[in-house]
Amino acid sequence: MKLGEDAINYASGTKDAVHVPVVVAYVNGSPLKPGDSVRFTDNGFCEVIASNVEDRHGIVDPFAPESEYGDNDLVFVLVKPGLTQNLRHEYDIITDEGYYDSDCVNCN
Repeated sequence: MKLGEDAINYASGTKDAVHVPVVVAYVNGSPLKPGDSVRFTDNGFCEVIASNVEDRHGIVDPFAPESEYGDNDLVFVLVKPGLTQNLRHEYDIITDEGYYDSDCVNCN
């Protein structure tokens, strides 16, 4: 079982646990709500903007405590399945734009 696959392949009540890569990033521009689709704007993965579903790199934490996050607020971004390599507590992200380095800390 993994996020992003069709749940129809499992019986109701089936349980499992999954690893989800998470990046802390600044909101750039328009306000975001928990669960909104986002894209990284830089190769350090320090900043996100609103995105359509087809082009998203991840989503804002759907369980986030605030109802909305504005420009320069920090959010947890749950990275879309399939964008990571070598998933562990350290991992690399590869997007269509070729972004790769996931070592950005305190980017601003």
